[in-house]
Amino acid sequence: MIKTMCVCFLFFCMTNVYAEGNHIPENENDHGPNIPTVGSSLFDKVFSTTNKNGRTVYTIPYPLSQFSQPLGLETQFVHTNLPFSRSLQRPQDLSYNPLLNPRIVFTPFNVDDSYSILLGKIFFGYVEAKDQLEVISFNDEAGRFEYQIITDYSSSPKAFYVDRGKCLSCHQGQAPIFSPPAWADTSFGIMGRLLDARLAINGMSRNEFIKDLFGEGKTIEQLAVFDSFVRESNDLAFSERIWAIGCGADRACRLGLLLKTLAKTSLPDTDYISYANKVISESPLMTQKKFSSFLTAFDMKATSIVTKYGGPTETVTHPEALKEIISNIYNLSGFDNPATKRTLPISTSDVFQSLKAFSRVDFKILREAFNTVQQISDTLIQLYKEDNPIFDRGAIDGPKVMFTLLDKIGSPKAQIYAHWMNKTTPEKTLFSGPSLPIFKTPTLNILSRRCHKCHAAGLSFPPQFLLGSEDQVIEKVSALKTTLLYKLENNLMPPNPIDREELKRSGDYDKIINYVKSL
Repeated sequence: MIKTMCVCFLFFCMTNVYAEGNHIPENENDHGPNIPTVGSSLFDKVFSTTNKNGRTVYTIPYPLSQFSQPLGLETQFVHTNLPFSRSLQRPQDLSYNPLLNPRIVFTPFNVDDSYSILLGKIFFGYVEAKDQLEVISFNDEAGRFEYQIITDYSSSPKAFYVDRGKCLSCHQGQAPIFSPPAWADTSFGIMGRLLDARLAINGMSRNEFIKDLFGEGKTIEQLAVFDSFVRESNDLAFSERIWAIGCGADRACRLGLLLKTLAKTSLPDTDYISYANKVISESPLMTQKKFSSFLTAFDMKATSIVTKYGGPTETVTHPEALKEIISNIYNLSGFDNPATKRTLPISTSDVFQSLKAFSRVDFKILREAFNTVQQISDTLIQLYKEDNPIFDRGAIDGPKVMFTLLDKIGSPKAQIYAHWMNKTTPEKTLFSGPSLPIFKTPTLNILSRRCHKCHAAGLSFPPQFLLGSEDQVIEKVSALKTTLLYKLENNLMPPNPIDREELKRSGDYDKIINYVKSL
């Protein structure tokens, strides 16, 4: 009995230490702090320098044609366009034309060895008319992706961390998300035809449009490649859960994971690997869920709208047609809505795979530095017996593992990883400005689109009924039911008469009225 109590107490203490030491989610509701207390995002490490006063500050190149400079001049991106995106950067109205200002998502594709750490670990979203960038990039020390926004990009770029809860309502695996093949909301299908039709009116091709933004040869549009990087990012996020939750406090389990990943053809060490598989299969991880990185293949009903208006050219030149597509973004229900839970059971095939924390360049460097795979295995076991901290319960921290292995045998390649480990980063600041809320309930998204500029702006007045969790928002809307109905039914809201007219004409007015009455 005493022994059991001691073991339980030890586990309780270790769990608390672990919870404070990194931000790997214990469950789906565990978002962690908005600003990391461990490590920094890769964005912070790449896009910063130390000025003459010794202060580390962000250096964010503008325009996009200069954006690859901190990554080396030879870096090439892979991208795609999403004019009617389901993201927070989704268009709200026709204050700008989404076909001339499509959301562009991009990630590094071709880099030299010293920047291989970025592959599948940093993603950007850009809407020129909004003058802002969204960034998702990995924090190796904390074992999680960080969410950031760059405001005033063209004039005075400022980088902020953002409210993770808002992002993770859609990014449920705490990693990038993408639509599956045939990538219906990207420029691969009908959206590409609409983009081409609108750009042709301006006498421009899509290739010329991208070249104007990024410069010659700086990016290519290959959706399958972009898709593969998104998948890798989700595998990485899940590997962190295997490492921390699957192995728990067991260092030998983590030795098995590293052997399986970095020295898997070393036969004498299969006992360690079998042990790791056994520990993980009996761990609390197996009772949890993972989350799909895929949204649905949904084209916002653009195909049927194009048919209705007579073709792509007729659609892109008809404001009402564009408004219909935009309206459909806010009427999403079921699995078309990115905020709908996309839970998946965890299988043994998921947890028995190699860790995804190392790139193909990492493996190339290991092959060049070590004489044999057995030497990698022997070095890992020696480090384990020396109680090296790479086997601790914190994040996997791939760069630290690589540095430790290479430094142990005196390889100069260790300095590639030392650079990232020792990089100083700027002071972290949380974004406090307004942003568009996203909800599982379709009518709340309509309310969000129509009302967020006044009622989700963080002001003391008017009532901020669109701020908070979905349940909190529903409670606030319900409490304001009488006031909302009075103002809507007496043509007092929205304040602008043109907006009121458009609200009624669109059909959204009836949906809002019926929803509020039902509360």
